[in-house]
Amino acid sequence: LVLALALAGEGRRIVILEAQDQFPVTRRGEILQPQGLEMLDRLGLLDVIRKEPCHVNEAFHFHRIGGPRLCTVDYRALGLPYNYCLVNLPSITQAAVLERLSAVPHVEIRMGCVFEKVIRERERVTGVRYRRQGELVAVRTPLVVGADGVHSPVREALRIPARIHVYRDAYLVILAPRPPGFDHDGRYYLGRRQILGLFPVSDDRLYLFYLVPQKALEHYKARGLPALREEIAAIDPTMREPLKQVRSWEEVATMP
Repeated sequence: LVLALALAGEGRRIVILEAQDQFPVTRRGEILQPQGLEMLDRLGLLDVIRKEPCHVNEAFHFHRIGGPRLCTVDYRALGLPYNYCLVNLPSITQAAVLERLSAVPHVEIRMGCVFEKVIRERERVTGVRYRRQGELVAVRTPLVVGADGVHSPVREALRIPARIHVYRDAYLVILAPRPPGFDHDGRYYLGRRQILGLFPVSDDRLYLFYLVPQKALEHYKARGLPALREEIAAIDPTMREPLKQVRSWEEVATMP
């Protein structure tokens, strides 16, 4: 979406093909790093996003689980004006970009479009074919951009080789109340095959992600939320009370 907005500024006509019927709303936080902030500022979106609930994060503190602080990454060492990162919900950034795109007449977003294949003429890619509501449709274009994920049919159709590494771990992701006294800086806790991240996303909410083995996901569910809460609270005791407000596995997302 941001690429479309940037290219639209050059006067190009753009068609975005989205496989889903609506853009997803993910239950997690998002860290916008300084170069991303600069890009959003150039597009006139940074001030729009900062008016929404978000958190200006100036430092991350890394701790060894059960041990001392390892280091601090301090964004204030960078030059102005992008000497911080912004933590918010992805839906906020997405909504701002979509609203701006809606005002650009030469950008069209087509939902529910499942990619079929690229169109080639003399080995040159000149467009794509996609299926929508059972109908096969062709789009002719001098440039095709594939942004369809790790198992990308577009990449395969363009014959771009790739080696896929599947990690054996995943993250459990929770948006929880921000505990009283949680300062303005994000926290990372590191151990042997253990990671816990705690980032404020607004004045009252916190983005938490916790590393677990993929094959243990069902085991965690079988043990129940109280056991998960205690496991996290053993690393950071300030999270014990806020996590009591997470009462259903529906409030816990998985990020492979």
